[in-house]
Amino acid sequence: MARKDSGPKPLELQRFSRTLNKTRLAALMGIGGLAFVVVARFFLSPEWMKMALAVFGVGILSSLLSVGGTYVGRCPHCGATTAWAHAYGVRRAKCTRCSKPIAVNKTPEGFVFKRP
Repeated sequence: MARKDSGPKPLELQRFSRTLNKTRLAALMGIGGLAFVVVARFFLSPEWMKMALAVFGVGILSSLLSVGGTYVGRCPHCGATTAWAHAYGVRRAKCTRCSKPIAVNKTPEGFVFKRP
């Protein structure tokens, strides 16, 4: 009698990856927003300063809300360990070894890698 396969295993969340990913993206958005503020301050008319400050604030807030953690799991094609960074709306990954696309599905147990 053959053993029944329990299906794909849930991906493991890397420790502190949520905080690290949010900090990285917030820093990048902050640098871009500050560059826009500097350009608006010295090279554009004063009306642009309000928009530059709004872009700066919205960029940092959206980066804190749109990025999640980094999950690690096995590729369903070749079995290699593959990392996937959870971002809002992104449900595809690419294997690091075979470069084939991987679908990321959300189940009650967590995220799982499946063949597309």
